[in-house]
This record gives sequence, structure tokens and C-alpha cells, in this order.
Amino acid sequence: MSDLLRAQDVYVSFYTAKETVRVLNGFSFSVQPGDIIGLVGESGSGKSVAISAMVALLGKTGKIDSGEILFKGQNVLALNEEQLRDLRCREIGVIPNNPKGMLHPIVPIGTQLENRYRSAHPTAKKEQARARAIQALEMVQIPDPVKRLAVLPGELSGGMAQRVLIAMALINEPNLVIADDATTGLDVTVQSQILDLIEAQVQRTGSAAVMVTHDLGIVAQYCKKVAILCMGKIVEASDSVEELLHNAAHPYTRTLLSATPGVPRKYEPWVDPPKAAHMAIPAEGCILQHRCRNCRQECLRSQPGKTEVAPGHWVDCCAAGEVK
Repeated sequence: MSDLLRAQDVYVSFYTAKETVRVLNGFSFSVQPGDIIGLVGESGSGKSVAISAMVALLGKTGKIDSGEILFKGQNVLALNEEQLRDLRCREIGVIPNNPKGMLHPIVPIGTQLENRYRSAHPTAKKEQARARAIQALEMVQIPDPVKRLAVLPGELSGGMAQRVLIAMALINEPNLVIADDATTGLDVTVQSQILDLIEAQVQRTGSAAVMVTHDLGIVAQYCKKVAILCMGKIVEASDSVEELLHNAAHPYTRTLLSATPGVPRKYEPWVDPPKAAHMAIPAEGCILQHRCRNCRQECLRSQPGKTEVAPGHWVDCCAAGEVK
């Protein structure tokens, strides 16, 4: 099956007057139709930057230094601004984790939803757009959706604003939904309803979803595949979430799981926390050489290669599978 989205060896840096900070360090990631993939990593691992890079929304200081990003075989980095807007509106729905900051503060939410729909359906009449906006609010369990159309974002709670953003991302039934901690601020019941909704859309339309999250419980319950991101690079990935939870092979993954209650087996922490808000990525060798307790001489000299430790389960580590 061909990839719906593919990022290959992507390097991203942020350039300021004072310094240059590399955030993505050879990020490679692929999504196929029907996939629900969990993208997991600690705060600062580069998850949100990876999502921004894949939809070309890095901002003025961020730059993709090298690499390739393809959506349905089309080079995203070669698209002009109009084509990118069309891609983000029709094909890829991104649910950010900052609801109050992403909604226009002085435009009613109904108008924002209608504009989103009509930008993908320019021939749609206002009545059609309004009906679709109401339907989208109903989808995300917002009570009295007709009345809510006239509400300004500032009148909503954080959880309610998050649900509006989810409705906005799903209103055009995109081929790919990227949820960047999409259920932040929602209570457990509503969280489950929203994730069920995204899962149902993938099953109904044959689309795909990427769940960017810290919560391995969400990954275990909803995702088919999982990828572990560390310092801007995927260090372990599996086509089976259960396989990775039972047989994590990378020291970083094992450390994440050691701090997670309810995993199928007990793991010991092998990677120390970062000593600074951002740590310089080593020019040579493994990116975790300064933090890994299992670091050896070969880790300092060369980048580890991919090792398949089980069918569909690979790890980027010199000592892959050694620690049981």
C-alpha cells in the first residue's frame, strides 16, 4: 500500500539572532490509509515541530534544512501558499493543543466553522455551510449547537474551545487528521467520545490519523501503530502497539514505559532527564550518548543503524534487544 504521508530524513532548525537550534534530526515517518499512529515522546522531543514541518507551518524562524515530505506522492515543500492552504483545509486536519490561541477572538465560532467549510467548498451556499457547522458541533458533543454559533471564543471554557477546534479540523472530512494533544483540557468522558469520533471517521472513510500525545494509555487503546520520538528523531517504531509495550528495545522507550503505570511488564529507566531546556545534538554518534546509561564507545563514534527486533518492529540503537 502506498503512503498517504511520508517524511524522509527531515532536519529542522530554528534561527535567531543569538543562536541556531536544531530540533528535528533526521525525522522519518510514514502514514498509510487506515492507520491510526501514536507519536510519543517527552516534552521538548520535537513532536509539535514535526507536525508543523509536515504541513509547512514552521513560522519565520523555523527552516527545513534538508529532507523530503510527500503527501499522496506530492512534494509538500514545493507547493505555493495557495496550494498549501488548500492542502491544510481539504486534505489534512490539524487539531492543535492551544484552543484559545488558535481561534479568532472577535469572530463567532459559527462564522469560523462556516468559513472553514466554504474554503473547501466555494460553491456551497451559506445555508449549507451553517447546517454543516451545526452538524460539526453536534459531532463533538457541544450542547445547543444552534445557539453556540453566535458565541465568541472568549465565552467558552478551555475544554469547549478545544472541542470547537476538533470540529473545525473534522468539518471537511480530511484524509489525514493530526491530533496534537487534542484532548488536553477535556474530562475523561468527553476525551473518550472525541477519540471514538476520530477512530470512527478513520474506519468509515479509510482516512488516517496521527495521535501526538504523552499518554500511552491513549496509544494503547486507540492506535494501531506507534513511533517513539527522541530529540527530533524516531528511535523506535512498531506496527503493533502491543508488541512495543511488551518488548520495548530502545533505552529511551524503556525509560518512558518505566514511568507509565499499567504497562504489561516492568521496565527500568536507562535514559537520564535532559540537563538543560535544550541539549545540543552531538555532531557524531548517538543522539542520546550524554544521557544513556548503556552508552559505549561505538555509540560515540557512529550513528546506530535500524535493527528489526521483530516483524514490523525496528529500533535505532547499537544495543538493540540486548537489555531484556
